[in-house]
Amino acid sequence: MATAVEPIEVWQQELDAALEVLRTHARLIETGAQPGPDFEALRVDLEATHRHLLTAYDREADPVTELVAARGFLDRATASLVDPAQSDPVLAGVVDGFRKASVHLQRAEERVRSQIHVPPPAPGDQRASVRTPRLNRLARQRITPHWRFPPAPPPEVTEAPAEPLPPPRSFEELEANLSTLKDRAAARAEAAKERASKPKKEPVEALEPPEPPPGFARDPLPRLSSAEFAQQNARLCFEEVAMVGMARLPMLNEPWRTMETFDQRMLNSIDAIIALGPSALEQLEGWVVDSPAPDAFRVWAITMILGCVDGRDALAAAERAFHRVALADDQAITQFGRALQLVPHRGVVPLARKLLRSPQPANRGLGVEVLVALNAITPEELEWAAFAEPELVTPALLPLALAGHPRVRDAVNHAYALPGPAVRHAVWEAMAASQDPRFTYTLHQELGGELHDDAVLMLGALGGQQEVEQLFKSFSSQPQPIVASALGWAGDAAHIEPLMQTLKGKDAELALAAAFALERITAAGLFEEVEVPPEELEEPDAPEPITGDEPEPLAKLISDPRDMPEPGSPDLMNFPTVEFNRWYRWWKENAQRFVPGQRFRRGVPYTPLVSWNELDAAPCTPGERRMLQRELIYRTGSFVPFSVEWFVPRQDEALIAWESPARSASTRPGAWTVPSRRS
Repeated sequence: MATAVEPIEVWQQELDAALEVLRTHARLIETGAQPGPDFEALRVDLEATHRHLLTAYDREADPVTELVAARGFLDRATASLVDPAQSDPVLAGVVDGFRKASVHLQRAEERVRSQIHVPPPAPGDQRASVRTPRLNRLARQRITPHWRFPPAPPPEVTEAPAEPLPPPRSFEELEANLSTLKDRAAARAEAAKERASKPKKEPVEALEPPEPPPGFARDPLPRLSSAEFAQQNARLCFEEVAMVGMARLPMLNEPWRTMETFDQRMLNSIDAIIALGPSALEQLEGWVVDSPAPDAFRVWAITMILGCVDGRDALAAAERAFHRVALADDQAITQFGRALQLVPHRGVVPLARKLLRSPQPANRGLGVEVLVALNAITPEELEWAAFAEPELVTPALLPLALAGHPRVRDAVNHAYALPGPAVRHAVWEAMAASQDPRFTYTLHQELGGELHDDAVLMLGALGGQQEVEQLFKSFSSQPQPIVASALGWAGDAAHIEPLMQTLKGKDAELALAAAFALERITAAGLFEEVEVPPEELEEPDAPEPITGDEPEPLAKLISDPRDMPEPGSPDLMNFPTVEFNRWYRWWKENAQRFVPGQRFRRGVPYTPLVSWNELDAAPCTPGERRMLQRELIYRTGSFVPFSVEWFVPRQDEALIAWESPARSASTRPGAWTVPSRRS
């Protein structure tokens, strides 16, 4: 699925700037304004401003008329803050910001006046999304922001002052005044007591529902109005989309095409929310920003849903939710980027270019990543990003190398001096793609650092015979599971017997890594069913601290102490056997097929076509498939865009495109050679 690019005009860029100013300054009211003013009228004016602005942006009505109306409502909202701003510096800044937004609206109005308004085509029938998401054009009002302005103060309870008593002229009048004052004091005390006491509500007896007809059961569910029914079902579908965002990629031993089952569930839920109408779409932003805890996968969900709804307002709502959650959870950046690369919305590329102007480097890096993924980045943008901050260099460096840019070596040198593991991985990939002679030396330099494991795997998969021999010497002197895995990627037939000997040891982790490496080299098919403890397949984002005790299960950590879950049943997985005798018997029958010194993968002499077959048909994890993509780039000297995040039909298209370069580079089975130049 290729995302269409919607051309954006200068006047629309002015509207984007106005939207950004309004978003940031409305957020200031939420977080910094002093309590006291009533912001309800301001909310109404700002909603009207956004509604008219976004209607103009999408050309749903005459842009000039809509922008005049938007500016009128914004000016009225600004005027309502002038008096409170005199005592609140935050509101004073908001007033200045709103005035800047009004200037952007005026500039947009001046630029669009000379254009003839052509109404967009009428919305068609909604059609179901099958295998890939579909962009839906609906007849609806624009989606307005969801704000949480400070509430208005409660009204003060005041009483009319009592009539003044006449000055006493005698003792009798003095006693009368004192008696009156006592009566008034008693009345005030009684009134205060009545206000303090809560009126007792008479218990309302629930009416027993009538007996159902014979053969029918009572309905235990409450009756819902049409609006409540729609909201309830939209919420269920929203949670379904968020769940798929967490679970759609396959785990170990799962064929990658099984992700299409999850994807279709997600697409069905998106279609259902859209079919429930504009009222359901209006609720989405609130479900994200009003969540008790920031949830990055809710950002994924709202972006996937509204990315299938035509209109700048839909993408703007997802963008606001992203900015709100990203303040508390950095994972929101990752999930927002994942979704933007998958949705069919025509405003994704303009939004990504808008992110390039963000003051936050992480947001600028997100913009570069999306533009690269959609093949929409310009050479000038790519070169600028490759010499910028680490967040921008990481997604830009490999595309710069693949483009054969003359300054790629300078960019690699610049990136190598930057901090962070993500930048270092980008350096390795760029060196490999550009056939940099320093590639393997750089990986060897990393073997003593925090990226040891990643460097070892990269050497095993992309290194030459000399580098693999050095890995084998390291494995012989000090066996490590990660080095065993790297030898499996390397595939030298001379290492099969030493890996088999490792199975005799008592280190279970090392034996399992060696068994997986043997299976990768030989495709022997010696599997056995193994019980894996609950949650063992879920890799944590960060390692648990070492305390000397067994780590608590995740289900226990997040559960109420009064209702702790059961330990859970283990998962059953098919792992390569770690029994030496089974491997020994197999090796005696098949050793003649494997020539020491040659590379083997899946039981055959290695060629890039084997990597292509693995990428297509082997039950590999997402991480393994990413490594196979690196192998194909490095071993063929060609490049075909590919991502494990893509929907299955698009991955199939990429695999078809990869077959020809992989087959052309597969003329020397078992060899360690690398193409000398990029095709």
